[in-house]
Parts: sequence; C-alpha cells; structure tokens
Amino acid sequence: ALFAPWTNGPATGAPRPVPLVVDGLFGIGLARPLDGLAAELCRLLAGLESPVVAIDVPSGVDTDTGALVGPVAMPATLTVTMIGDKPGLHTGRALDHVGQVRVAPLELDASAQADGLLFGRCEAARRLPRRPRDSSKGTFGSVLVVGGGRGMTGAALLAARAAQYGGAGKVWIASPQGPVFDPGQPQLMTRDADAGFDGVDVLVAGCGLGTEADARALLLRVLASPAAAVLDADALNLLAADRRLALRPPGAAPDQSPRVLTPHPLEAARLADCSAAEIQRDRTGAASALAGRYDAIVVLKGAGTVVARPDGRWAIIDAGGPALATAGTGDVLAGVIGSLLAQRLSAWDASLLGCWVHGNAGDRWRAVGLSAAELPGLVRESLAALTETPT
Repeated sequence: ALFAPWTNGPATGAPRPVPLVVDGLFGIGLARPLDGLAAELCRLLAGLESPVVAIDVPSGVDTDTGALVGPVAMPATLTVTMIGDKPGLHTGRALDHVGQVRVAPLELDASAQADGLLFGRCEAARRLPRRPRDSSKGTFGSVLVVGGGRGMTGAALLAARAAQYGGAGKVWIASPQGPVFDPGQPQLMTRDADAGFDGVDVLVAGCGLGTEADARALLLRVLASPAAAVLDADALNLLAADRRLALRPPGAAPDQSPRVLTPHPLEAARLADCSAAEIQRDRTGAASALAGRYDAIVVLKGAGTVVARPDGRWAIIDAGGPALATAGTGDVLAGVIGSLLAQRLSAWDASLLGCWVHGNAGDRWRAVGLSAAELPGLVRESLAALTETPT
C-alpha cells in the first residue's frame, strides 16, 4: 500500500513512491466532487513520480464532457477505458489527467454510441484533396482574407499566408484601412475593400477586422455573398453583438453558401449568451448547440478542439497542444480551413482536416516559444507528411 491506513482515516506520513498505482476509486458514474480521503489521495499522488493506471476513467473526470467534477482529480499516466472510447477523455481539462488512452473493447459492441468521432491521422489522410498533375492555380481555388484593421494587420497576413501554404491557388487580402502588404510574401495580392467578391471561392473574415462601423459594413457584404466563408475573431464578435445578422444570403441553402465559425471559448460564450466556464464544462454540447443555432459548422478551439455540425454530429481533434497557446495561431487556422474549402472540400471535411493539420503542425514544434509566423510552414510540412500516410 502507498499509504497506511487507507480506510480508517486520513493518510499519514510522507508519501512513498511505488512501482505502480492503479486508480479504481470511481468510474464514469461519479457526479459529485471528490472529498475526504479520496480527495487527499489524489492530491498526494499528484506529487509523486509513480505511474498511475486509471481503470475506465481517472477518478474525478467527467467522461462525457472532459470537465472535472470537482477541484481535484486523479493524475493518470495511462487510462484503460472499457468497451468504447469516451469523448471526455480527449478534450478540456481532462487532457491533463488522462495520460495515454487505450480502449479495452471486452469483445462488446460500442457502435451504438457513434454520435462523435475522434479524428486522427488516418482520418485526416483520407480527406486530403487530390492534386492532379494537370493542374493550374485555378484548380486549387481562391481565398480572400477580409481583415487586418487598425493595429491588427498581422492577423490578416497570418491567415493569408496560411491559406497559401495550405494549398490555395490564389490569395488576396482586403482591409478596411487600405492595402495590406507582406514584403516577404509577394505572391499575396491585395484587393480594394470596396470592390466586389467576384472570382473569389472562399472568404476568410474577421482576423483583426475590428468592430467599428466600416468593419461591420464589410462583414455585412461578406455575409451577403454566396461564396463559402470562414468567420473568425471580430466577425464572431460582430455576430454576437447583433443577432439580426443573417449568416448567408436570403434563400441560400447551407450547402450552397457554407459557413464555418471558429470561436475560442470566450467568443463561443458571447455567441451563446453564457459564460466561458459554461462552454468549457461541456465542450461537445456547447459546440453542437452553436452549430444548430447558427446552421453552420462550428470549430470550438482549445484543448481537444471540437468540430460540430448542425445535425448533431461532432468530432474531437486528436492533435494540438500548448505550443499553439500564443497570439495569431487562430488566424492561421482560419486561413488553413479557408484554403481547404477553396480546394473543393466540404465545410465539414475542410474543418476536420484543417484542425488536425493545424494541431499536428503545433505538435511538430515540440518546444516552448512557437510564434504564429512560423506555424504556416509547419502546416505545409504536416500536409506533405500526410501524403505518405497509408489510408
């Protein structure tokens, strides 16, 4: 035993490391915070270097949502979960408690619980757009980044560079403050913000756009366009501030004018009229509710990014980590998804593949100090590596 006595009162003495700890305290039915001896054991085990194997779920983790049911939870090195995988083991605060996750099917069929998908490398490789040898820049579509307002031109440049490195044939930038240039990327073109969107396949709107009157007017034109659109950052803030805004032209079907919303938890909270803490308590539920509310694909960014559809289907992205927790990486994601939309992927597939490639690009860094400007190059590496992945 690690501590003595286990059952007759609080643990006493200094904790002693042991070769292995097996956590079988509580299972998936736990609905109340750990307290008493159970809470004390979790705190003490967190200070040891002993490996912990959790049976089904680390005690204190909600397997449906990824939230913790209280202030403490068991820190596992390995979680062996029974019959089928659980969404809460792959998103939110649970990611710091589950360690590696392995499924023990026990020769039972878990297919009845198929609302969600854990989206990994093999699934990403199967969704790669084809790139025929007999191609031109028109084959791979065009992207217009609408953003880069006062003091935030870098956001639009990051999204545009990501769209280019993600494989789009042509990329423009339109800013409410006038032309935005990237001397290091001369292939990126500029377009007058007052001009129309003719010849554009995909609009990526909101990256550094601002929320002033000129930015709102520009967003209204984006929403009135039949072109596919990825809405990020200030586009989402403007949507949240005025619920009268329609996401697409009157009478346009979602498959004709697809929309992808890419909020982080605080932006999602504004869209949903709740707190960020409520969003984080049930990430798959929150993303699905927003997708239904806005009739759009919703990408809820964060630890274990969730991609949700209006029909209730969702996926958790099995890639990404703390390297991406820096300013500008969300702009890069918006550009990557826009690029894949331009290459004729559906909004669902473009969002899934874009999120996985973006997360995998961050994982490739494996160090502290990734800057968003370095991320598009890593996205390109990730896409190239996927072409060699067996499907």
